[in-house]
Amino acid sequence: MSYTSGIHKDRIIGIVVEPMSDQSRAKDGFILVRVKPEQMLVRGEYALALIPDEIRTAGFFGANRQQLF
Repeated sequence: MSYTSGIHKDRIIGIVVEPMSDQSRAKDGFILVRVKPEQMLVRGEYALALIPDEIRTAGFFGANRQQLF
């Protein structure tokens, strides 16, 4: 059995995730980050789906958390 994101490979682009310099509005235990595409996007409609490289499961369909940093 295997799992995929369901997003066609030619629709996936890389992203850059970096902590924001001003963390004053972040709740305790959270980090505010800026997420942006690695390359300029052509005009059109987009969706943002943050999915790790490998979708991990525990038991039946339970997803484990992954940290960005």
